[in-house]
Amino acid sequence: MEREYLAARTSHLHYYTAIPLYYVNREGKFGLYKPSGKALDEMRIAGGQVPNRLYIKRTAKLRGFSEVQRAFNRQLEGHIQSGNPESVKIGKIRIHPEILTAPRKLTAEEFGRIKAHPTIGYNLLDTCRFPHTEIKLCALQHHEKTDGSGYPRGLTRIAPMAEIVGLIDCYEALTNDDRPYRNAMDPIQGLTIIKDDVVAGRFSRDVFKKFAYSLL
Repeated sequence: MEREYLAARTSHLHYYTAIPLYYVNREGKFGLYKPSGKALDEMRIAGGQVPNRLYIKRTAKLRGFSEVQRAFNRQLEGHIQSGNPESVKIGKIRIHPEILTAPRKLTAEEFGRIKAHPTIGYNLLDTCRFPHTEIKLCALQHHEKTDGSGYPRGLTRIAPMAEIVGLIDCYEALTNDDRPYRNAMDPIQGLTIIKDDVVAGRFSRDVFKKFAYSLL
């Protein structure tokens, strides 16, 4: 009977609605934990705790993957539409937290890993068949610069939406993100630094102008 079930990935649990979830009771037998048509978040769970391990049937594996993929895509699309620039940094989920939160200057090797996150993010979206090419390009190109000094590919021709997201991301990082090694800047300081990058040819003058006016 055990061969009939597969352990469900913890990261997938809250995406399952049509797929039933099963648990192992004290007698070692499988029982229905969440029925089809109901999300885990919608259940009233005694004690507020989910069992350490939940299962799906092997016959539901492909349907389960498809459901997780669609739910993830809807969630990511919602984040993008809300204007949250962090959404395109999905590749950072594969970077160790100690590197992301290091209260010091990163080593060359660590920074190399950080610079890989756009490619990782693009590949993740491509693997899960995310349907919006423009958003996938934002994930891949949001750290590129128009003078070719960006990463991961050193492009000079950047997708228009990726260029906009990249500038917004830079502003957010300067003004809203208190790093372990520095405090957030005020808006004028942040815009001044980005303006210097515009003069140096790293950002589009037109994109910067429209973004600056949007803050007024």
